Amino acid sequence: MIAEKGHTKTKLFMLLCLLFIEGCGKPSGRGDSTAPADTDHVANASGWSATQEDWFRDAEAIDYTYRSGRESGLYTILESVGGGVAVIDFDNDGDLDLVFAGGGTIDSVSVTGNPLAAYRNDRNWQFVNVTKQVGLDLPLDYSHGVTVCDFNRDGWPDLYVTTYGQSKLFLNNNGVFRDVTNECGLDFIGWSTGAVWFDANQDSWPDLFVIGYVQWKPESPPCINKVQDVCPPQRYPSAKDRLFINQGGSRFIEQSDAAGIASGGKGLGVVASDFNGDGFVDLYVANDAVENQLYYGKGDGTFQEVGNLAGVAVNAVGAPEGSMGVDFGDVDGDGRGDLWVTNFQFEDNSLYRNLNNKLFQHSTIAFGLGGTNRTNVGFGTGFVDFDLDGWLDLFVVNGHVRYLDDHPHRQKGTVYRNVPHSDLTAQTFLGRRFTDATAQSGEWFSKAHVGRGAAWGDLDGNGAQDLVVVCQDEPVALLANLNQPQHWIGLRLVGTLCDPNAVGSSVEFDHKGRTLTRWVTSGSSYLSQSDTTIHLPVEADLVAVSVRVKWIGGTTETFNGLSLNRVHKLVQGQGN
Repeated sequence: MIAEKGHTKTKLFMLLCLLFIEGCGKPSGRGDSTAPADTDHVANASGWSATQEDWFRDAEAIDYTYRSGRESGLYTILESVGGGVAVIDFDNDGDLDLVFAGGGTIDSVSVTGNPLAAYRNDRNWQFVNVTKQVGLDLPLDYSHGVTVCDFNRDGWPDLYVTTYGQSKLFLNNNGVFRDVTNECGLDFIGWSTGAVWFDANQDSWPDLFVIGYVQWKPESPPCINKVQDVCPPQRYPSAKDRLFINQGGSRFIEQSDAAGIASGGKGLGVVASDFNGDGFVDLYVANDAVENQLYYGKGDGTFQEVGNLAGVAVNAVGAPEGSMGVDFGDVDGDGRGDLWVTNFQFEDNSLYRNLNNKLFQHSTIAFGLGGTNRTNVGFGTGFVDFDLDGWLDLFVVNGHVRYLDDHPHRQKGTVYRNVPHSDLTAQTFLGRRFTDATAQSGEWFSKAHVGRGAAWGDLDGNGAQDLVVVCQDEPVALLANLNQPQHWIGLRLVGTLCDPNAVGSSVEFDHKGRTLTRWVTSGSSYLSQSDTTIHLPVEADLVAVSVRVKWIGGTTETFNGLSLNRVHKLVQGQGN
């Protein structure tokens, strides 16, 4: 996230080479003759009209602010990390609710946390603060991340909250949460950021992976270079990453060392899914200023770290970056999921294309993303098919971590649309690239913010994926997606032989002569959990569709006769 000043000559040379290489790539933007420009008044592939000026409208539905503690004026690394949001139906009424991390306050000798904030979705963009009613108005250490899973398989989604201090597990009992951290064996202390749930050992119980950042303390000396500012992560030792194995829904046992979880990372972002298609869940950790880590799961609760071997640990010239946000999805339509990571300023965000055979290729330039966000610091991000044309689009929310740097603390977010490539003689993959669509993405994206966590889900039930963004010390944003599709289908996978969220499972769907592939992931983005419902476009002449589900663990089922414009719950074992 923050790089030390005074690079070595070698690293400076490598970075200059990267800037030169990226500058020679085909520039991204609106010069693509195969896609309508932002000002063109034509209809796109999904049926919505480009005469509509904005992709998103700020619904202004929630008055809640994440507090970083910057008012202390201590310039701590703690206040730079930020917080996230969980999109969760905590009352099981079919509408997506929201739970936000709280942050806290900081002084020279101690850190104090704020409670979480829970908002119930009452439809029509009406959200009600029910934090006290659902039992979350409890004392809490300075919080960052929020993730969701039904860890005891009782049908109610539970919460895990990461903090600087003691992270917390909240059991959902018919819509009311109870702190079960200590009784479940999760009473460790440390600085934790991202977390994911998945079944590591294929016993059908979801296990918990928690990443640590650095070993900082309030009494740590400040960083002063002419003036005081936030210290870089290189000043501190790494915090520990931890894997906890679920013991039948009542307790967890830490198995980090036995599982092959490495030390030395400084984790901020994490995503879990099946990256190599072998039926086991894998992990990708976005580390700050040190190499990123890729863990291939073996299905028995152990992992092999292969970040360098697979080509996803460093950038195109072999240098580690300050990585934060992360996601996994098929951007080029070849049926293999690709990895995406957001990085610090002067470091391009990294797209790693999946080559199969457990290998990836750094492909930022090839997909038109070189140089497009280089002056920003990227955090919350994701592959989301916003216009539901069958191709995954991309967004990044930005915001600096320093206050006195040469670049502004508040920065604009970026939205990219996945479009055909106009030059098929160039180095392209299935003729796809990303083009900057920020100018047509609405008023919120036209203004600067200190963006951190972000998540998505269909908050109003119209088939279009909406965005929730958490910023530092300003009200959260609920961005309503105005690209409402005419025909769509939603799929919520429920595991019975695998974990209930079916993390790592995939859906295949035939659409307009090709096969769309989508995965269930845990984590993604930054310190946040998005809704795991898979949204797919449907052709206008169809009245019902069939989909193929490849459940994590190896079984495949077909679900037929699914009606349009609604969300279907697909239960493992109930298909053909």
